[in-house]
Amino acid sequence: MKSILISSLFILFNLLAFAGGTGPSTAPAPCYSATQFCGTNGTTYPNNTGVPSSGSIGCLFSTPNPTWLFVQVQNPGDVAVTVVQTNNNGVNVDADAIMWGPFPSLAAGCAGLASSNQVDCSYSTSATETMNFSNAQAGDVFVILSTNYNGSAGNITLSSTGSAAVSCGPTVIAGNSGPICSGNTVDLNASIVAGAISYS
Repeated sequence: MKSILISSLFILFNLLAFAGGTGPSTAPAPCYSATQFCGTNGTTYPNNTGVPSSGSIGCLFSTPNPTWLFVQVQNPGDVAVTVVQTNNNGVNVDADAIMWGPFPSLAAGCAGLASSNQVDCSYSTSATETMNFSNAQAGDVFVILSTNYNGSAGNITLSSTGSAAVSCGPTVIAGNSGPICSGNTVDLNASIVAGAISYS
C-alpha cells in the first residue's frame, strides 16, 4: 500500500509540473551568454551535445544539451519564432523549446525565469516547434531554451513571422523634451545600452 501511495504521489507531482510549468531554481550560467536571434529568417546556429540536462523545466520533462537563445523586439506587435533542428546529415531530429518574457534585458530575463513569465512551451517528438508571443513592445526581450533530445550534432534554425520585427542589435527607446513645434529644437535623451555599437 505504501509503495502504491508513493508511486501515485510521484506521478501526480510530474503531471502538475508538466501542466503548470516551473522555471529553473536558478538560471544556468549559459543563459547569460545566450545567442541573439538576429531576425533574419532561416538563421542557423550549432546545437549542443554532451551537455547534462538541467532537469524538468516548464513542460519539458528533461533538458538535455540545451541551447540558450534570445530575441529582442524592434517594433510592437505579435511574433511567432519557429525552431527547427537537424543533424549534420540534414535529417530532422526532435526539438523541444520553452520561452519566457518579456524582460527589459537578457540579464533580467536570466535572473527572472519563472512559470509566471513563461510565454510558450512544447515538449513533443517533432523537429519543429513554434513559440508565440503577442502584444510585444519595442525593446522587449524573450529568452528561449531549445533542447537536443536526440543528442546528435547538428544545427538549430530559427525564423520569425508576425507584425513585430525582431531586432538585430540593442533597441534603444529615446525620449524627448517635447512638445515639438515647427522651427524649434528638441533634446533627445537615451541611456547607454551594454553591447550597443552605435546610435543614430
